[in-house]
Amino acid sequence: GGSGNIEFLAHLKNTPPSEVRSFEELARETVKEAQRLKK
Repeated sequence: GGSGNIEFLAHLKNTPPSEVRSFEELARETVKEAQRLKK
């Protein structure tokens, strides 16, 4: 389910799902964080 992905990413960001503006916005932040950690 898509909501599960939002909850999972929200958990990674320590952000309550109710405060997540959009899945795409959170996904971009998660990708940026992942890229930063890979360096």
